Amino acid sequence: MKNTKRFLLCFVMLFSLAIAPVYAVNSNHVLNGTYSLIVDEYDWGVATPRVIVNVDQEITTIDKDVLKVVETKENAEDFQRTIVDAYISDQNGQKVEGASKYFTIDLKVSPTEGSPFIYKSFNEWADPYYLTISLKENKEIIDGQNEYDTLNIDTNYTSRSLSAGDQFDYSGRYQATDGTNYSFATYSPAKDDHKNALVVWLNGGGEGGTNPQIAVLGNKVTGLISPEIQEKLGNAYVFVPQCPTLWMDGYGDFEFTESGLKFTPRHTPSTYVKSLMECIKAYVDSNDDIDTSRIYIGGCSNGGYMTMQMVLSYTDYFAAAFPICTGFDASDLSEKDAQKLKDFPLFITYCENDDTLDPNQFSRPLIEKLKAANATNLHVFSPDDVHDTSGLYNGEDGKPYQYSTHWSWIYVFNGEAIEDDTSLELFSWLSKQSKQVKNENVEIADKVEDSQKTTEKTAVKTGDNSPIFTYMSLLAVASCAYLLIAHKEYE
Repeated sequence: MKNTKRFLLCFVMLFSLAIAPVYAVNSNHVLNGTYSLIVDEYDWGVATPRVIVNVDQEITTIDKDVLKVVETKENAEDFQRTIVDAYISDQNGQKVEGASKYFTIDLKVSPTEGSPFIYKSFNEWADPYYLTISLKENKEIIDGQNEYDTLNIDTNYTSRSLSAGDQFDYSGRYQATDGTNYSFATYSPAKDDHKNALVVWLNGGGEGGTNPQIAVLGNKVTGLISPEIQEKLGNAYVFVPQCPTLWMDGYGDFEFTESGLKFTPRHTPSTYVKSLMECIKAYVDSNDDIDTSRIYIGGCSNGGYMTMQMVLSYTDYFAAAFPICTGFDASDLSEKDAQKLKDFPLFITYCENDDTLDPNQFSRPLIEKLKAANATNLHVFSPDDVHDTSGLYNGEDGKPYQYSTHWSWIYVFNGEAIEDDTSLELFSWLSKQSKQVKNENVEIADKVEDSQKTTEKTAVKTGDNSPIFTYMSLLAVASCAYLLIAHKEYE
């Protein structure tokens, strides 16, 4: 019997020693995982302010001071990102209490830090673009009794979310009768009990191509669907046809000189005028919820030129226009054209010191010609510079960050384009413009393709898993103890 007792005692001791390392300290010391990338829009364009990391084991704490994030980007040196915060989260990046297999890292962004775009004649998604997420040297993640000295996160992100940009549908395609192929993005407001206005946005010169995400994200076009602007417009549709090249193709020639960009007009309309009108009309005709008495058109730079060209060519179709830093040469606005636009609602925005499209060649004389024609509904916003108004970004001098003086669209998307002589804000004014639309005789070649986008949301997985193995181990120990006591009593 004594041998049996010794055997049972040894068994209990060995079993306890065997399971102790498993629950005292994690034997692997490694957290493996993946990450998803969050992209958001800012005054200067896009940036990556956040990543959501998914690891293979639940943790209850994460410290930003032990983490390191390095950005790798096409045609750029690797750059260590500044970590603002790190916290346990769900799979959507929302903070949670308790254990989770997800944690989120908030990253600093600025006009010079964190953009996943690269400019190569047009803006493009940088390729490659990825983040290397690891632990700093000699740092560990200490989570209760678990210690991890290695964070092994795959550098290839599993998904890329666009924050506000995901509210757009980017699947639109249209082929005009002349063979021009358009890609376009659309935003549809929530269904209500009335027809809704439409805002047509024409991209700038850097946002052309065949990926309409660029046309929306290259400038802060998501500003058009912000709650503030949508409230002013009474919930409006937004239609963003992307120019395959430049809207000003056929209109003139650009030349880069030591003194800046030089433009020589050919005094002929853009090659895209008719095909663009077909594309716009096809979209409008496919949606009977659009109020055709409230179709507004606007654009910046190249798109600012095209805005003027479209309202000259199809004045009766649009209810109002808001060209920004327009590239429309004032010499091409004849007295007859000025009279044609005399009663047409126009809100023109430009910077007095625009360093790309000289206001003395474009915006100023254009406005003067319209005023000379006694324009009845002309409004102008012309700031001296373009600077940060959020209070978040400063230059080296400590003053608000100065953007390119060409980027006056920043004020428009922020709802800050206010007429020089009054307190009239652009979108408040725009919402009051309405007219009887006369349909143009434009033949539509093909039906618009604009599929409904759906978003699949996966249920959040949080909470504790029952440590069944631990309970079974304790049960085994208790059983052995019981046998010992019973055996002793028997003796």
